[in-house]
Amino acid sequence: MHARNAEFRPPFDRTKSTWHPTTAEIVREPKAQPYIKLHGSSRWLTNGDELLIMGANKHAVIELHPVLKSYHDEFRRCLVLPNTRFVVVGYSFQDDHINSEIYERWRQRRFRMMVIDPNGRDVMRNKKTLGNKVYLPLPIEEIDTTVSARRLRDIFVENGLELRKLMRFLEHDR
Repeated sequence: MHARNAEFRPPFDRTKSTWHPTTAEIVREPKAQPYIKLHGSSRWLTNGDELLIMGANKHAVIELHPVLKSYHDEFRRCLVLPNTRFVVVGYSFQDDHINSEIYERWRQRRFRMMVIDPNGRDVMRNKKTLGNKVYLPLPIEEIDTTVSARRLRDIFVENGLELRKLMRFLEHDR
């Protein structure tokens, strides 16, 4: 048996912490990969209220929260930067206001997009007409998309091939 090290401290668990977002200007470090949460998250508090936007009319509600509005503005700005590589993780493609932003920016700049989702490219499909006799694709389905049908964790832990695919996608000299 080993005695427990009194100096040992487990890693900080962000899932048990609460974040109080501010409207401070977003500062991006050069060569850093931005990570943008557009609808808030659990354990985000502002003015004592949870900041997680769900349900209908998200765009209007986002406009009421300066931190989410600034994230949304940064999202739009990043999509039109030269040589943009847009990686989508954990998004269901069910928000028309986000889909239209992505599609319109893609039409303007033809950035490259990669979707990481166990459902593969199907995650982008129009769930509202999927079972109908006539399928109506979403405009966003036009985007030529690199896909990994793996969970993000699996890409980094178990799958060297998919990790290489992601790293090739992120290279800016292609």
